[in-house]
Amino acid sequence: MKIGDQVTSPIYEDKKQGKIIQIQEIDGIKYYDVYFQKTKQILTLADEDVKEITGPLVRLKQRTY
Repeated sequence: MKIGDQVTSPIYEDKKQGKIIQIQEIDGIKYYDVYFQKTKQILTLADEDVKEITGPLVRLKQRTY
């Protein structure tokens, strides 16, 4: 994932989608600062707590429907 990607978080489903605004790596673990438009919040989330939102063309290319 990279800055600007649209993501969701399984642990914060109520916040809907957010945008990655910063990426840090600490002790080999990636952390993403994610801005959630709905709640106007920025949360720092670990790699396993962030899921990228993929568009239909990307899903078709990856064969994940």
